[in-house]
Amino acid sequence: MRHARLFASTAALVAFAVGTPASAQLFGGGRQDAAIAAMQRDVGAITLRLDGAPGQPGLASGLSTARGELDRARGRIEDLEESLRTLNATVGGLTTELAQSRQATQATVEQNRELLDRLARLESGQAALQQATERAAAIAAEAAAREPEPGPEPARPAPPRAAATADGAWNQARALLQAGDYAEAGDAFEAFAAAYPRDPRLNEASYNLAETRYMREDWQGAAAAYAAALRGWPQTPWAAESTIKLAQALGRLDRQTQACQSLAEFGRRYGPTASARGRQRAEAARRELGCAA
Repeated sequence: MRHARLFASTAALVAFAVGTPASAQLFGGGRQDAAIAAMQRDVGAITLRLDGAPGQPGLASGLSTARGELDRARGRIEDLEESLRTLNATVGGLTTELAQSRQATQATVEQNRELLDRLARLESGQAALQQATERAAAIAAEAAAREPEPGPEPARPAPPRAAATADGAWNQARALLQAGDYAEAGDAFEAFAAAYPRDPRLNEASYNLAETRYMREDWQGAAAAYAAALRGWPQTPWAAESTIKLAQALGRLDRQTQACQSLAEFGRRYGPTASARGRQRAEAARRELGCAA
């Protein structure tokens, strides 16, 4: 802008001087003409610098080009600023996701640690159970080795003739049980169960069979028969006693866990309605087996 004003003023002065020759003579003649010509050359040089030679850019063109470059640079700066803002937002989102991922990873580590602890406890319990089983087997083997060789089994009397009806077979087995002939009574109840598998007294027959085996200290057979009698957990006068004796038979077999479970079922199913004597027997068995109260 400053160059433009200078050029305009100089051009006006030259034009005035050229257009009035009398003025040139008035102000000194030839010296003034030389000064004006020098001024015209200066103006031409300035114009050439501003506009440029033919085919070459001048200062004005360069200034315009510089302004265009400046505008484009500003645009690129604005694009970069926008990209930076987008990048910052992305980094913020990734930071949040990373924090959440770390929390999830920490939770997974804690869960894995808990599972490993539980697995270690289970493996320890399994090892202890295996050792207890091996000790029980060794004790049983040692006890069997110490027992004297059994002598010849005494001849048993011929069993009574089987009854022709379910009631007859039942009464016959009951009579043998009441007489204390546990071996014959057991055979009779087994025969009744095999002959009349749909009889409603089948569970009670299993209970009576279990009683004959319990009295003969056949703990394995007694436990199996008591379990068969309690199938479906019947609500009968003998069910509570069967549950207690099942626990005692299992205890004789060193199956403490199952024995304690049987006593727990007694408490849930028969305890509230059992007799005082039945509850006392269950409590005594619980203490004997070391079951939790």
